[in-house]
Amino acid sequence: MAQCNVYTYLSQTTWTIIIFYFLYYYMKQYILPSIYEQIKLKNYTTNSTLLDKTQTVQYLSTYTTKWNEGISKVLSSKF
Repeated sequence: MAQCNVYTYLSQTTWTIIIFYFLYYYMKQYILPSIYEQIKLKNYTTNSTLLDKTQTVQYLSTYTTKWNEGISKVLSSKF
């Protein structure tokens, strides 16, 4: 009885590993490249490129300063 339970457990885990491997393989081969292609096409059709490092840093710095100003206004206001 115990051997049968061990055998069914091993077979179930083996099939689970196989199924998850094939799902991972399918996602890696078909789904992710199509997502990358959609991103490329979107960038080409809008005639824009991805942000370079300086634009990203400028965007993040302005966003954080606005966030800090908002937090200071909320904290300085009286409830």
